[in-house]
Amino acid sequence: MKVRFGAGLGAGSPLPDFSRIVDRLERDGLDSLWLSEHIRSDAVDPLIVMAHALSRTTRLKAGTSVTVLPGRHPVLIAAQLASPAGLAPRRVLPVFGLQPARPGERELFPAPEGRRGALFDESLDRFETELLPRQN
Repeated sequence: MKVRFGAGLGAGSPLPDFSRIVDRLERDGLDSLWLSEHIRSDAVDPLIVMAHALSRTTRLKAGTSVTVLPGRHPVLIAAQLASPAGLAPRRVLPVFGLQPARPGERELFPAPEGRRGALFDESLDRFETELLPRQN
């Protein structure tokens, strides 16, 4: 069994230190970098800085430690992940969830009452339909 170690920067990731942190993770041989999505905080935007991290490294993988899918258009998310996935094949690790962990951010990702789970499934299917053909 292969064991891999990654690092999560959490919600308070300091933007001025981000490049230095990414370079250190690559140099120290960590497998992956995990970026949290917290809209109402000083945290870095995971989709934006993921591209930056992948452009600075040759081996480090980068992933979202839960991007909320319901309330977003899945084609837009697929397009946002297609470019880094094309430039850094097999190093983009998206993780999707149903809703933000922070109650104060839930209104930012609207979904009809009682449909969040079904909307997630539909969005994930659409995401896969849009993204996978781009990677072949």
